[in-house]
Amino acid sequence: MLFSFDLSSDRKEFLDQNRHSLATFATRYKDTVIFIDEVQKCPESTNIIDQDGTLSYDEAQKLLQTNLIYGSLPNLENISSTDYPQYLSDFIEILLSKDILEIAHVTKSTRVFALAKLLALQIGQLVNVNKLAMLTELSRNSVYHYLDIFEQLNLIFRAYPLSTNNRRSISAKCKVYFTDIGLRNALIGNFSPLNSRLDGGSLLENVVFMGMKRHLDYTLSHQYELGFFRSINGSELDMIVKTTEAHLSYSLIFKATIP
Repeated sequence: MLFSFDLSSDRKEFLDQNRHSLATFATRYKDTVIFIDEVQKCPESTNIIDQDGTLSYDEAQKLLQTNLIYGSLPNLENISSTDYPQYLSDFIEILLSKDILEIAHVTKSTRVFALAKLLALQIGQLVNVNKLAMLTELSRNSVYHYLDIFEQLNLIFRAYPLSTNNRRSISAKCKVYFTDIGLRNALIGNFSPLNSRLDGGSLLENVVFMGMKRHLDYTLSHQYELGFFRSINGSELDMIVKTTEAHLSYSLIFKATIP
């Protein structure tokens, strides 16, 4: 079911809702996927689904740590937390063995899995395509091809170095972030708690980067670039946003640490 908040009749469906009328609304559209276009034109319509009150510090920390391990795929809300690892493992298995291979028209599933796993092990690091090709026994062109497919299927996002000269070399190295950190952890088979793993900082960097991207996608009405900056001497800004309006440009030096 598609609603457009350009239409007053559609906006009315979502206004003046309370807990009782929400139940009626849910019954009316049971088993129906609802899409809302132009929701920013009536942001108060989503108030009914906001959580009451605010989380305590301990609750917020628990939620953050859960998200850093299992990600935030919507269907996790519908299953028991004990089923998270199996669900995520099955999800990434289907994505890589069925969806991607059908699109690419190849049967080298082990090499595709190997490539995805190698990317998962180096989130936030510069990607070396030559090394990936050597380790997976794929050609450089194949590696680039699969990277394109991974990104088209919204599994990863590639961040490129930004500069002031508005030029980027085709061969410029990029960084890879996973759109959902739970799928990344499923790839490497590690759902251990944060206090017992060495990649906590990388997990947090990934989540912050993708959170920034989603925020910019939603709030900016004009084109922007989200990437990183590296100077000749090796100094680096891990995240930098370049927009068409100077007053919206900002950068962030990110060094993640997990206690």
